[in-house]
Amino acid sequence: ASFSFEVAELAIAQGILPRTISSDIYCKNRIKGPVYSLAHVMSKFLAIGMTLEQVLACVTHHAADALRLPGKGRLEVGAAADLTLFEVSSGPTLFTDTEAGARNGDRQLLPLAALVGGELVLTHYGKSHHAFCV
Repeated sequence: ASFSFEVAELAIAQGILPRTISSDIYCKNRIKGPVYSLAHVMSKFLAIGMTLEQVLACVTHHAADALRLPGKGRLEVGAAADLTLFEVSSGPTLFTDTEAGARNGDRQLLPLAALVGGELVLTHYGKSHHAFCV
């Protein structure tokens, strides 16, 4: 199985934090869950106690460094300015894992838009929220 709340919580309680977070997404777990999207997986880590800054680091510069992709995963001079704009939605959300475990969360990351290679792409959340980049 790809993700277990119980295992993740035990590791975090012992001070073992993930260095990277990925979705491990494929058709079955995207459509029927429990993955749905990388933003949804990121939200699960918020629900079990990681900070937003820790979660973002795991999917940006830590992931780029692990893949040896210089110039990716960070905003700095000379780096590619690929961005994702998220809304941090507040409200009760039930998250599930691959072991049929569940946890309640009070925040969920909703991707509104992405800017990749200078091209703006709105998500269905972004289209309903009238997202824009300047």
